[in-house]
Amino acid sequence: MAIYSLHVSNVSRAAGSSAVASCSYITSRRMRDERTGEAFNGFGRRERVEHVCTMLPEGAPGEYLDPERLFNAVEMAEKRSDARPAKKIMVALPREFDARERFRALEDFISWNITANGYACTYAIHTDKDGRNPHAHILVANRRIDPKTGRWAAKSRSEFALDANGRRIPVIDPDTGRQKIGARNRKVWKRVNVSNNPLDSKEFLERLRREWADSCNALLPGYAVIDHRSFKARGIERIPTIHEGYASREMEKRGGRGDLCEENRRIQALNRLLDALRAMIGRLSDQAQGILTAVKRRQRPSGAPQAPSSPEPAERPQERPQARETPPQAPQEPPKPIRTKKALTDRFKTRLDERLAEKGTGSGGWPKTNANRPKNRPNPTWRRHGTSPTPPTRSTSAWAGAREATDSACENAGNAKGRHPKTPARNLERHPYQRVTDTPSTPEPSAVAMRIHGPAATGVYVTPLIAKVICPDLLPVV
Repeated sequence: MAIYSLHVSNVSRAAGSSAVASCSYITSRRMRDERTGEAFNGFGRRERVEHVCTMLPEGAPGEYLDPERLFNAVEMAEKRSDARPAKKIMVALPREFDARERFRALEDFISWNITANGYACTYAIHTDKDGRNPHAHILVANRRIDPKTGRWAAKSRSEFALDANGRRIPVIDPDTGRQKIGARNRKVWKRVNVSNNPLDSKEFLERLRREWADSCNALLPGYAVIDHRSFKARGIERIPTIHEGYASREMEKRGGRGDLCEENRRIQALNRLLDALRAMIGRLSDQAQGILTAVKRRQRPSGAPQAPSSPEPAERPQERPQARETPPQAPQEPPKPIRTKKALTDRFKTRLDERLAEKGTGSGGWPKTNANRPKNRPNPTWRRHGTSPTPPTRSTSAWAGAREATDSACENAGNAKGRHPKTPARNLERHPYQRVTDTPSTPEPSAVAMRIHGPAATGVYVTPLIAKVICPDLLPVV
């Protein structure tokens, strides 16, 4: 894939370099600097120099077509010890170009941007052993050539400074407050230096970068275009790599470690980490957006209209406050029926009749036979302290006989304890719907007499054990 690279540097006498030495290197020719008398042998690998050409602006002398004479002339035109007689421009040539396209791209770029502005230059196309690094060196004289005279033009000139109205600005003497008078009684006007060398301006260099990208893109296919802008200018959040150069790569080939190559590896690792973090942030953002959309759909009723997209007016009329909607409540369970004393009594009467009917008796007697009674179960008896009365017979007075026997048992038990027979037993656990009368305080719960309303609207006295057998869900054994 084609890459973009354009680098501009100065040939400076202060750094010990000269324009003739630089020209000898890029052309790989032997040259002699007439100002210093030094001779230069040029680039040692002449086979890697594919093409050399010198291009001149309009009005330049024909002798400047020789690169050695051209840059000796510009060296002689510079008088300062820290002068910068030339500039070096290095550009990378896309691998997609063949030899003809390389010449065309370079000559179009030079003719439209360098020689058109009055500069003379020499360029040379270099490549490496494998032909994988084609590039070009352009050496530009740092002075314009005047098209009228064919001589070197000045780098800057002095002009009168003008105010907003286009008039010259006088120089005021601070002592007299009047305009200064110079030699030969001439008035002194403010002057400014104007550069006549746009090659030193930042705007011209940025233009060169843009024009080189356009020259290459005019010949490149659509999938391999290049861009002269930086990552920051294009809005790409990546760390740019640096130019490694041949020296660092040679060190890497010999088993060493080049500092520039190591720095590029570190930058590439950071860029991979940044890409992974951006991908993770994108996935989390998508998940959060999906959750937020689902929550909004649940909160909004299904039949509710969508909010209007038009902006609301600045002043809205006062609206009547709407009643606050009560949240839906869970369905309440039906109230449980109240278990009153009368209801429980009626239920007990019904159960008692059912049990007596199952035993084979009427509503007022014991079973006729013991055929249905379990064999290991003793016959029911009326227990009392020291006595065992006989069970009531099956007669119309069965309920009355049981009542009299129970009353006498209670009275005898009370007298045996040495207290009044009408005094009820203390510390007795009572059921809320059981009525206890004259029950002796005895450790045997089966001997406690309890009065229960019978089915014949008369009271019957039974032991707790019999009551539990008759109605186990209503009368627990005490």
